[in-house]
Amino acid sequence: IFMVLLPATVLWLFYFRVIKIRSILVRFILIPIASVLMVAVSFFILSKLGDYLDKFALEGALETIEVTQNDLVNEQSYGGNSFNVGKFDGTWGSVLAKFPVATNAALFRPYIWESNSAVMLLSGLENLWVLVIAILAVLRSGPFFAFRTMVGIPLIMMSMTFAILFSFIVGVTTPNFGALVRFKIPMVPFFISSLYVMVFMASVNKQIKNRGLKFVMDEFRMGTSQLTSRMSQILSS
Repeated sequence: IFMVLLPATVLWLFYFRVIKIRSILVRFILIPIASVLMVAVSFFILSKLGDYLDKFALEGALETIEVTQNDLVNEQSYGGNSFNVGKFDGTWGSVLAKFPVATNAALFRPYIWESNSAVMLLSGLENLWVLVIAILAVLRSGPFFAFRTMVGIPLIMMSMTFAILFSFIVGVTTPNFGALVRFKIPMVPFFISSLYVMVFMASVNKQIKNRGLKFVMDEFRMGTSQLTSRMSQILSS
């Protein structure tokens, strides 16, 4: 949790600094620099904390992923209640190649038809609900507006970054449904809350445009509490 929450929080802090700059040219120059700096700061802090992170330290993370994956996929020990994300060849490239499969697994699996017990059936129903919410959020918002919301509102950017990265790490290291259901718990509130805010923002966008006004994402960067009194009247009408 810490290793994912740290870079997501650093991203959040850098974002607040960049958006305060009004010059588009300066922003265009600073965003790549800030991105590299964000990665460097996160890498530096995580490297310095290697002794405290034990087997999850950066230098041993690849070995930990392979060992954990090979252990949990053992059907003799876990009764076939597992899934396979694919083979690893001992490189970070092979791990990152599993991003789509692993992230999908942590977000939406086990599916209902993969449930072989009452407990797993409940998990399957929960994941079906999450999948439906995600699809409806994108459909109601529209892919373009959904993307604008994720990159335009700092809180949503941080929440979705944490949810996606955490899902990937859990999915790539935990090919066992019983463990997967438990390990992904910290991610769920971030992901679901972001989807609900996304739908809310789409509703606000529609209301504003129906009144012949222009929707400006900048006015919502700090939340609806920062709206002008005129905009508040529009939303409450």
